[in-house]
Amino acid sequence: MVQRLTLRRRNPYHTQRNRVISVKTPGGKLVYHYIGKRSQGPKCGDCHADIQGVPCLVRRQMAQLSRPKKHVSRAYGGSRCAKCVRNRIIRAFLTEEQKIVKRLRKAQEPKLLRRQKLIEKQKAAQAAAARERAKKLAEEREAKKREKKRDQRREGGRRVGDRSDKRPRRSEMRADRTTTQRK
Repeated sequence: MVQRLTLRRRNPYHTQRNRVISVKTPGGKLVYHYIGKRSQGPKCGDCHADIQGVPCLVRRQMAQLSRPKKHVSRAYGGSRCAKCVRNRIIRAFLTEEQKIVKRLRKAQEPKLLRRQKLIEKQKAAQAAAARERAKKLAEEREAKKREKKRDQRREGGRRVGDRSDKRPRRSEMRADRTTTQRK
């Protein structure tokens, strides 16, 4: 017949804390052994992943461990995982680089301002020269128009398209033929 087993503690309920397994003792008896709760173990503070190299123990057992067994030997050992530590180091390096660049820009700012002012002056000078050229061209055009008008007035009102001094057109020649034939 199978041996009957009784709980050793007074809690009769099947809870997480009250789990048991049956074990045979060296004397041949069957006895219940209580299984302690399993801990989830330490998690990374940034990404909430398990930290490798640190045991998963309940707080009381963790407090009884020696110091080297509670953490990994690197910066942020028992607190952050390796990936997050790497990211922190890179971020710190980049922020330092950014600060250095800011300082350099601030130091070079007067030079840049001088250079910008010089460029603006050159652009302004070029624009003024272009305006002067445009004015001269407009004045030259106006002068040419005035000269043409003067020439037209001198020639007795003859226009540029007038053909009085040139050979007669064919239509004019035809008209002359018809008048001569009628005579």
